[in-house]
Amino acid sequence: MNNSFSLNFGSVLPVQDHDLAKTAPAWLKGWVPAVWFERYKRKLEEYRLPKVAAERVQLAQQIGQDGWWLLDRLSVETTPPALRERHSVNILRQIWEQHYERQADGVVRWLDKSELLPSAQRLASPHDPEARYSTKNDLEWVGYKAHFTETCDEQGPNLITHVETTLATTQDNDALDASHQALDARDLLPSQHIVDSGYMSAELLACSQNEYEVELVGPLRPDVSWQAKDEHAFDVTHFQIDWTTHRVTCPAHQVSHSWSEQTGFRGQPVITVQFRQRDCRPCPLRALCTRRKAGSRNLTFPPQALFAPLQAARQREANPDFQALFNQRAGVEGTISQAVNPLQARHARYIGLAKTNLQQIATAVAVNFKRLFAWLNDEPVAQTRTSPFAALASLRHQHPGYSVK
Repeated sequence: MNNSFSLNFGSVLPVQDHDLAKTAPAWLKGWVPAVWFERYKRKLEEYRLPKVAAERVQLAQQIGQDGWWLLDRLSVETTPPALRERHSVNILRQIWEQHYERQADGVVRWLDKSELLPSAQRLASPHDPEARYSTKNDLEWVGYKAHFTETCDEQGPNLITHVETTLATTQDNDALDASHQALDARDLLPSQHIVDSGYMSAELLACSQNEYEVELVGPLRPDVSWQAKDEHAFDVTHFQIDWTTHRVTCPAHQVSHSWSEQTGFRGQPVITVQFRQRDCRPCPLRALCTRRKAGSRNLTFPPQALFAPLQAARQREANPDFQALFNQRAGVEGTISQAVNPLQARHARYIGLAKTNLQQIATAVAVNFKRLFAWLNDEPVAQTRTSPFAALASLRHQHPGYSVK
């Protein structure tokens, strides 16, 4: 069975049992099986989980059976309503409904990973119902995600101006507008906001400029079409778009015959145009335009309000000065290091999104104080570190006669 949630289940039942043991000890002691005292007397982190996958699945199935038994006992009419309606019991019921299936024969089946709800809709911890499971590169965690905004002026210290805390499953680009709203409310909006590719999109480029007069600066996700990857082929930039007449002219001077406004697979508005087969089929430039053996060239691109800022951003990214401007963002990696290493920003000390956000704000205040004191004392800003191995490359260029054999 392929299910990454297996190691979290063991903590769920004890959490609810311990709550009920405090609030209704007599009720719980009157029916609880004796084997539960041995099975759930320790927390999950104190368990020695089976090393064999089949035995771990068996343990998860047993925990699921026990959990439903507890929920059934709580559903009996003689059970005090105050117990049935407890927050911990509701959390247990939600988790069990999301991760187990009760079959007609009474057997409880642990759902496969492919059958689970998306992480954004699925409870990941009985201790914190708002926490979510997420991954980024090789990092896995259950909790939240923090987005820092800081100044990058050369004349003063770089200070954190806003912290946006979101669910761990929230995409970076979904957090940007909330950050701009908060900065706007405090009159702290920058004229340029340097961000990484996760915060860049045609929609955000247009919204930031139109709503807040903020210019987003960052690398866009590349055009993945084969035409864009081949410098000799014809991508969308080689076509002339007439937004008034809804016509597109190709590099061979042929004009499109259809224009339709649709919704893309991510829900964003797109425009699709199509050329005639009788124009594309004999075209001498066909091999540079499409790889379709039959049919004509189709184009899909965003509406004008999004297309214009998108193309402007791509042109700016190709400018040699762009990298120098974007390099200023490297300082935020130092901010993350300051917050994570000495201040343990990745360890949430409180339960819930609101309290976790308050913790991250307090962490940002601490970073700001450290930077302000360093600036007042004329302490130089730390430079980007070079690894010993990378330093060898510079030494090799300085001493070309040196070699290793």
